[in-house]
Amino acid sequence: MGLWDKLKDRAEKKKAELEKKAMERAADMALQKTKDTAKNALDSMGKSIENAIFGPDSDKKADDDEAPESSEPGNRSKSSKNKSSESKSSKSKSDAPPKPKEPLTRDYDKFVKDRAQKEADLEKAVDDDLAALKKRLGKK
Repeated sequence: MGLWDKLKDRAEKKKAELEKKAMERAADMALQKTKDTAKNALDSMGKSIENAIFGPDSDKKADDDEAPESSEPGNRSKSSKNKSSESKSSKSKSDAPPKPKEPLTRDYDKFVKDRAQKEADLEKAVDDDLAALKKRLGKK
């Protein structure tokens, strides 16, 4: 029975190796999907921040910059599709009233003032602590 036991052991080892490789592949695939999801989320957040700072017109300008490149003779059908989709999106964007940029500026100004106040308060607190420590050292 020694031969059968050896064959059985070899089969079990091979099975264990294959299971380990399958687990590694599954982990790699999950890691890749997570990485892609995180990258897409980061891109989306970047675009949202860009739209908040520069307004939705920045996307429109980027599309206009790419349009001349796509007007090559071989890409005529693609550019016509892009133009029709751009005209639809520009119509829907033109119907919406423009967002006022004043609140963003006001919020930023408030943030700058608050930050300056916090820095001044912190500096004053540090100076007060330093003065108290100097008094203690002077008394001893």
